[in-house]
Amino acid sequence: WNEINDNATKEVRLIIVSASDRIAEELANIIEILKSWNYGELKKCFQHIMNAMILIAF
Repeated sequence: WNEINDNATKEVRLIIVSASDRIAEELANIIEILKSWNYGELKKCFQHIMNAMILIAF
């Protein structure tokens, strides 16, 4: 059981780290979009951030 739990913990950590990286990347994109006044692209970024947050939540 210990080994199984340890592997599951590692996988969860990987998901959280990759989701956090994704959120940071999207926030950087949002800053660039705000600078360029291209608000049509914002919707995509917010959707990506929401998807990453849902990954972390579950």
